[in-house]
Amino acid sequence: NCAHMLPAHLEEQRTRVLCNSDAPVYTSSVGYAGTYAVLGVDNSFSLKKFKKNFSIKIQSISDDGNTIQFDLIGVDVAIANALRRILISEIPT
Repeated sequence: NCAHMLPAHLEEQRTRVLCNSDAPVYTSSVGYAGTYAVLGVDNSFSLKKFKKNFSIKIQSISDDGNTIQFDLIGVDVAIANALRRILISEIPT
């Protein structure tokens, strides 16, 4: 994995969806696998690599069990954003 070769701001955009209080940030993904090739980063999808790298890390659960904070690791930002939208749609208003 050559991700360390990307500048920090690009690596954050490539690997993070930040859920701020007003709106998520970095919710789009790069459609072309060769986007970062010149920087030595392979951005292509591999199911084998996904299975190896994907995990969910629970950061916290509230005492009443109504709030959970977690990190999705090793997943494309578009998938993380889709999961965020599904979770929001399931919350009664």
